[in-house]
Amino acid sequence: MKLLIFFITIFTLSFIISNVNCREFDFSEHPNVQVLSSKNINSFTSSSKPSVVVYYGKNKESDKVLQNIFLKVADQYYEEENNELLFGVLDLETDIKFKNSHFDSFPIIVYYKKGAEIAEFGGKKTRSTFEKFLENPLAPIKSSTGPGSWSHIESQVAHLNVRNFSSYISNHPEGVLVMFFTTGCGHCTKMKPAFAEVSQIAIEKNLGSLAAVDCGVSKKVCEKFKIESYPNIYLFKDGKNVDKYNGDRSVNSLVEFLENNISSSSNTNKKSNKKVKNEL
Repeated sequence: MKLLIFFITIFTLSFIISNVNCREFDFSEHPNVQVLSSKNINSFTSSSKPSVVVYYGKNKESDKVLQNIFLKVADQYYEEENNELLFGVLDLETDIKFKNSHFDSFPIIVYYKKGAEIAEFGGKKTRSTFEKFLENPLAPIKSSTGPGSWSHIESQVAHLNVRNFSSYISNHPEGVLVMFFTTGCGHCTKMKPAFAEVSQIAIEKNLGSLAAVDCGVSKKVCEKFKIESYPNIYLFKDGKNVDKYNGDRSVNSLVEFLENNISSSSNTNKKSNKKVKNEL
């Protein structure tokens, strides 16, 4: 009998803990946060004021760290009566079609201005990093691990997909070196460490930025540029595909390519970021 009571107690406690951990956020406790849907997201982000939206779903407990940071910062804006930035949340599980057509992974936080996506929050999931992102969304991302096959690689590579590819390229006219890859590609795996290292060198030397697209996930992007073998690396400037990298997998070769093709990026990059920051 005692053994039965013991197991019932353990089961009850486990159930309670599970329900606490899986508890949904109560957004009514955050007056500065608007709950959105696929039907009103466009009107919300098209406001005359810039906006920031967190897209979430059924996340692991560790993923909720990002949502907590978002809500704390939103509360701080409310307490300080700062209404220059709008905060919104959208549960992707409420609209599977919308989720499948726009998002490869979540949660993510996106910064908008007048309906256009300006940047996606990346880097360490800390409050200070997020606050700096809000101050200047186009500032270079901090070194961090990426999604999927990049999860063990520290870099400043921006990971692009169908939703954010065009906006990222447009918002970085000084130059973006993009690596198109697939997860099962052996040559891609060998290329990633050097590409990751160069992403940090490029930021330090004002040689544009580096990005990656998983063609196994974002097929439409890769089809647009007729990517049929991997890895394929292209340079985009002023929103256009201007050159293909044909060098080897070495750091030196990649850096030399950037130096030869983005020689004037130092002034352009600084002016571009300063201009955007002032406009935001």
